Amino acid sequence: MLSITLMVAKDLRRRLRAPVGLIVMLIFPLVFAGMVGMAFGPSSGSGSGLPVVTILMVDHDEDLLSGVLQNATGNEEFSRQFDMVWIEEEDEARRMMENGEASALLILPENFTSDLLDGKPVTLVLIKNPAQSILPQVVEEMAGLLGVFLDTSVRILGEPLLAIGETFEGVEDDSSLFPDNQVLVALTLQAAARIRPISRYVFPPAMVFDTVSEDDVTLATLLEASPADTVDDLRSRQAALAGDEELSDAAGDDDEFNIFAVLLPMVSLMSILFMGDNGMRDLLAEEKAGTLTRQFASPAGVGRVLAGKIILTLVICCAAMLILAVVGMALGWISTSISLVGSVLQVGAIALAATGMSSFIYGFARTDRAAATFQSALVMGMSMLGGSMVPYRQMPAFLQAMAPYTINYWGIRGLTDLTFRGLGAADVLEEAGVLLLIGALGITVGWWRLSRRYALGTKA
Repeated sequence: MLSITLMVAKDLRRRLRAPVGLIVMLIFPLVFAGMVGMAFGPSSGSGSGLPVVTILMVDHDEDLLSGVLQNATGNEEFSRQFDMVWIEEEDEARRMMENGEASALLILPENFTSDLLDGKPVTLVLIKNPAQSILPQVVEEMAGLLGVFLDTSVRILGEPLLAIGETFEGVEDDSSLFPDNQVLVALTLQAAARIRPISRYVFPPAMVFDTVSEDDVTLATLLEASPADTVDDLRSRQAALAGDEELSDAAGDDDEFNIFAVLLPMVSLMSILFMGDNGMRDLLAEEKAGTLTRQFASPAGVGRVLAGKIILTLVICCAAMLILAVVGMALGWISTSISLVGSVLQVGAIALAATGMSSFIYGFARTDRAAATFQSALVMGMSMLGGSMVPYRQMPAFLQAMAPYTINYWGIRGLTDLTFRGLGAADVLEEAGVLLLIGALGITVGWWRLSRRYALGTKA
């Protein structure tokens, strides 16, 4: 055992003299999680996880459609994501844009309503903030949708709307001009006649929106929702989850929602799997350099040398997970009150699974380049399917069914149970058990293949 410890210590010292590769793999999940979290975290102000988009509006029309637009954009749901600021003077709005006070400026021209109802070309002026990249594009897409909506609406309801405008003209100044019931009925029938041909598309609508509160469904449940889930599905899943274990306050409170506690485990799994490759690559690299043969000829023998390389990979993966956890806690991304026993169990299981996968691959690989290429492709594939790139429940159903066959799925599931949901060691036994089994099988098969190869002195 002493000889194995000395070999591991020697390899670690050699790695520390050229640590650039490992440092890059450690920095990547921190940088990626930080960028995504700061861009889409609740601290951005909307409460929905997306930044609020500020749009300046100048109304030169002051007629029916511009009034409808102003009322529509003033509702509570819309205001959570879009801050519509109506400015009377265009010069003032342009000055605010030059100062970078908004993402975009939208100008409604004079005679906007009348020209639109008369079928004349109408131009909406959109000025985007060049200092921003994503949010102005959101406004541009929204303006495009507004144009399509207005064009379609006028084609269908143009005549009824024009008739309504003419009928109620002057009513604000003289209430005696208010139309009688027969006129109102005629206008209603005219509008109904235009709507009836499209009724099968809008009654019921092709797309239905529903709203749930945190009392019904916590963010922990929404995180695992799929596009096919209904509100009733989410509520049922939440009730079942609440019956098994009470979630932590952080997981159930929008104001305290910590997106980093979800992002860091997702991205960290991919980096750890790549580190497993980095650890086992030493074996074939030393074989190519000729130093491995000298180690086999020493009293340590083939078995102990192979054990040292496998343990080195395990130590590197564990150390990387520990460093990421400490940095995550220091940045406030991970709570310091998470289960210590559960964390040790899950981290150890992930490190063993990463080591087992690398041992298995290098046991069958003929060259270090072939092993690295295959492992890179495998890690990227598992990361896509298992949730390291996007939450796996946001993928199509046939891809979701493949997620449990990846290391990432079981690793992320266990880590988020600890970091995001605040659960304990007993709640990650299943995830840790699967990972430990994967690691044990991978190391066993890899050990057998490598021992057989080097005992026979061939790469077969």
